[in-house]
Amino acid sequence: MNRQNTSKNIVFTAIATAIALTGLRASAQDAPYGFQPEFPKIILQPEDQLVAIGSNATFTVVATNEDGFQWSYNGNPLNGATNDTLTISNAQTANVGFYSC
Repeated sequence: MNRQNTSKNIVFTAIATAIALTGLRASAQDAPYGFQPEFPKIILQPEDQLVAIGSNATFTVVATNEDGFQWSYNGNPLNGATNDTLTISNAQTANVGFYSC
């Protein structure tokens, strides 16, 4: 008797982009006074995930000069997802999509 593997895996994709949201403007005239804006820089991108249905998918991003984080799902901001780590608990096929930070 052959047994078939009935477990299913789902794939999650994520990417991080650095966006500077600031009211400060720097010009060539500011340089003599030592003002040089430092913009956010992504040091470690979140990694795509292949997880079993019902398990957790966790994304982590590492950045410098950041003022905060905002995770999005298919281009829409996720409420309360403002940390450097995002966890999708009890992942289901309905959660599959494009995550970004």
